[in-house]
Amino acid sequence: MKNDIFKYLEYSLFVHNYVVIPGLGGFIINLDSAYPCVNIESPKFKVAFNPELNHDDGILVSYIVKDEKLSYNAASQRIKDFVKELKRDLQNDVVVSFGFGRIFLDKERNISFIENQSIAHPLFYGLTSVKLQYLTDIRGASVKEAKHVLLRNVMGGVAAVAAAVFLFAVPSINISNNKNNQEAGFIHTLTNSLPLNIKSDSSLLDIKEEIQLENKIFARTYYIVVGGEDSKSRAEHLLEKVQLSGFNKAAIVESEERYRVYVASFTDKMEGESFLETFRKENPKYESAWLYSKRN
Repeated sequence: MKNDIFKYLEYSLFVHNYVVIPGLGGFIINLDSAYPCVNIESPKFKVAFNPELNHDDGILVSYIVKDEKLSYNAASQRIKDFVKELKRDLQNDVVVSFGFGRIFLDKERNISFIENQSIAHPLFYGLTSVKLQYLTDIRGASVKEAKHVLLRNVMGGVAAVAAAVFLFAVPSINISNNKNNQEAGFIHTLTNSLPLNIKSDSSLLDIKEEIQLENKIFARTYYIVVGGEDSKSRAEHLLEKVQLSGFNKAAIVESEERYRVYVASFTDKMEGESFLETFRKENPKYESAWLYSKRN
């Protein structure tokens, strides 16, 4: 059996956190935010599978359409053929393995899933725990550093004054010829002794503009999606139902021959994930809602 559909799943699930293989079930990434203890532990995640979530969200189809240049119907048929072959293998007690884990039939002949715990989330790769410092230790270190800087500046000023006094007190052999040299040397000594460290404002502006440009290029919007359709008229019909259920600000986001109905949108992914978790708990009717992201 070809596992190419699983490859699309492994890519798209990290982006959307919830992806359905129509006819098989939905895969969900549950994120646990970083939490403080003695140390701040890095975020964790778990991959879950629910065979009851069979509503086609159109995510897998859209990836196949874009990657393989197929029509929407042809891509949908490929997924159907894949699921049919997969279920045939499962009925023959074959354990199907892929990146996220293993799928098999349990003793009751229900589809079960065991997560691969060694897989790493791209967003968390390389993150380690961070040791916390007590506020008193941080303040103590700051005070010591401030005293050190103050002492260094005072000593620099004292050295400059001492140099000035020395230059005026010591008689010069050839005052007339060396007057200009002495004045220049005195000014140079004072200039070098003063703790001046002025940074160009233009360089800071350049960095700021570069950061703003980078944020604009990679900016994404995250939508709390409750359903999707392959035609605009059906999506509008679904939108009307959602709005009548109390979500007056619900709207449609269009992408790659797919129309998705969403109830809220965010520019920050963590805010969107937090809202989605609360939304599912407070609205059991939309427990299959998912986070969909789209580049601006």
